[in-house]
Amino acid sequence: MKTNFLVCAYEDRNQYEHLVSMIKDVMSEYEVKTTELYFEEKEVNTLARKLTTLNNDFIFTIDMAGFQASTFLGTHAYNMVSAKQIHLVLDERKMDKYGMNEMALNLYIFLDEGKINCDSKYSHIPNLHFFQSFECNERGKIRKCSENVAIIREIIGTVMNELNAVYGNA
Repeated sequence: MKTNFLVCAYEDRNQYEHLVSMIKDVMSEYEVKTTELYFEEKEVNTLARKLTTLNNDFIFTIDMAGFQASTFLGTHAYNMVSAKQIHLVLDERKMDKYGMNEMALNLYIFLDEGKINCDSKYSHIPNLHFFQSFECNERGKIRKCSENVAIIREIIGTVMNELNAVYGNA
């Protein structure tokens, strides 16, 4: 069975609990087991070390969680990881912080088309995709519903289809 490492900011864990659950469910449909990590800012060095020793097939982040982790040379630790990566960006402020940097080719970045106005701002990023905004409750928390599961399936399916086209059975 393939493995996925899902990284979310600790302070966002309640906001995104349904999103995490849906991601895990859809990844399991592809026979990928997901391990969650709720990252805290004070753990940035620990995360950087962990990323370089990971043996996972996939990494999935929500809002670029842990992207501040860097190597001794100052490059993003995520750029040094061989796992295929899916970065789901819901908050444009997170993308603005890292979007002008070089990104590795094994990263797939998905931006919320309803919330992120990028025009050609991120045209230098390979594997950049957009997704339809998630349905939220009245407090802005992402709902666990069939419409949102369909969006997650489309996001993960985009990556899996491309990997299958390039490498065969991803």
